[in-house]
Amino acid sequence: MNRLKHRYEGWKLQEIENNPLTAEDKAMFEMFDREGWDDERRRAYILTDIEARMKESLAAE
Repeated sequence: MNRLKHRYEGWKLQEIENNPLTAEDKAMFEMFDREGWDDERRRAYILTDIEARMKESLAAE
């Protein structure tokens, strides 16, 4: 339950900073919790995703 509370608090902070998470982002974090991913695996997944998005963006230019 503690992780769930932190997730929602984090989402609210992102909204306050005018950088709300997309439905896709929220689904990703829900998957992490559902599948019991540890922090290291989550971080690696997110960094890999960011790298792929950056490559896609550069290729589109």
